[in-house]
Formats: sequence, structure tokens, C-alpha cells
Amino acid sequence: MSREAPTPGPKFIFGTVIHRVRDLKLALEWYEEKLGLLAFDVHDKDPNDTHALFAIGSTVLELWQARPDEELRIDGSQGSTHIVWLAEDLHAAHRELTERGADPKPIFEYGPWLQFYLFDPDGNRILVTQLRGKLPWEEHGH
Repeated sequence: MSREAPTPGPKFIFGTVIHRVRDLKLALEWYEEKLGLLAFDVHDKDPNDTHALFAIGSTVLELWQARPDEELRIDGSQGSTHIVWLAEDLHAAHRELTERGADPKPIFEYGPWLQFYLFDPDGNRILVTQLRGKLPWEEHGH
């Protein structure tokens, strides 16, 4: 089956990842105290538009609080939306997050990756990972 090459579209860069939260103040404290992140912008005056922004590399993480009449469902399951952070030294990151009280889960191997999960107070899943060597297709020269 022959396929035409896709037509290039607009050039995108990654902008913002949004994690929904029930209580911005509680979430903000956890992300700052447990993860060591600093919010560069916080909007907490309008209950329909309450959010905080963190810069992580070239990407912005936005914690966006549920509206007063909104029922927010977060299950943190394996199939749920989650963010992935790359670490240069996964063991050091795990140790630091443990010392900060972030309760990271045990480190495990997944193919060429070493990784662990942690969950914010609302149950949002965060995967922290480190590549151990080359990806399988890099090892075979493809």
C-alpha cells in the first residue's frame, strides 16, 4: 500500500501542560514544598479562573483549579493523562523527593528507562524517568 508523504503543518513548540486541581492553595504548597518548584504567576481572585504557572525547562505547567460548581474527576490510573519529567540522575531525584516528603513510589525498569511515579494531592500522576543508555533502535543503527 503506497501512502503519500504527509504535508508539513505549522511548526509547533510545546507550550503548557495543565493539571486540574481541586484546591489551588493546597496544590501550590505541595508543588513548591515537595517538588521545589516556584510559581511565576498565580491568579486566585476569580473562582472561575484560578490557576498557577510553573516553568519547567521550556514548558509551562499550569495548575488549574476546578470551578465552584464543577465536579472534578481525577483517578491517577495508568491510562490517565499524566506528565513525564526527565531526570539526569533518577536515584538522586528520588532521594531528594523522598526527603522533601513527596512520597515517590519505588523505582522500576521499563525497557531502556529507569523511572518512578509520584502523585500530587489531587491524585495527578507524574512520571519521573531516566534513559539508561541508547534506545533500542539506536543500538541497531536505525
